[in-house]
Amino acid sequence: MGKEDLQKVKLKIGSVVKNQWQILRRIGEGGYGLVFQVVNMQNPVQMAAMKTEPVGMLNDDQILKMEVHVLKKLDKSKHACKIYAAGKGENYYFLIMTLLSKSLSELRKHCPNQRFTLSTSVKLCMQCLEGIEDLHNAGFIHRDVKPSNFAMGRKPSVMHTVFMLDFGLARQYYIYDEKGNTKLREPRKTAPFRGTIRYCSINVHRHEEQGRHDDLWSLLYMTAEMILGTLPWYNPLK
Repeated sequence: MGKEDLQKVKLKIGSVVKNQWQILRRIGEGGYGLVFQVVNMQNPVQMAAMKTEPVGMLNDDQILKMEVHVLKKLDKSKHACKIYAAGKGENYYFLIMTLLSKSLSELRKHCPNQRFTLSTSVKLCMQCLEGIEDLHNAGFIHRDVKPSNFAMGRKPSVMHTVFMLDFGLARQYYIYDEKGNTKLREPRKTAPFRGTIRYCSINVHRHEEQGRHDDLWSLLYMTAEMILGTLPWYNPLK
């Protein structure tokens, strides 16, 4: 998606979505849309994040549709955001959900030598693992596990809780047969690349079908980076 596609999402600061959520500021831009901070006009102390995506995208590029689907399956997980609203605007789709604090990627870069202490890294890793386990138990693999897709809670009650983000590349790893029983999906001979080169497993580089173990390989790599401050194959000049 190019910038011309993002510009199709014409939302101004101060405009109101669904007669309830007012846009305060733009807080991010992903590969598939814009992210805003919004406030609940019926309850001004409630802030939220709103993801947007242009209407007219191909099915394979409809990230928010998958995001909503997965978050609904994770409504009992303490590591997943809550959905406040979702729908379609004039020329965009939107998802309004829990507003979080900084990502693990942002936090690490502000640490001495850009790394966490060993004890902090282990504690963060365990929470990330819990979130990934919840996702796997719901029947999905993430396919883009990395530090920027985990963030700390914003409210005092959850400020020490790690939340998992961005399920747009998630894939269901089991299907239902004619009798309603679940079974693993048959792996494709060649799978399209999904993920981030820096953190993905060797299987992903080989265009092999991803499984739950590939999410865990990515968690291993990001944990090593949290402890060491870098990865052996990272080249900042590229």
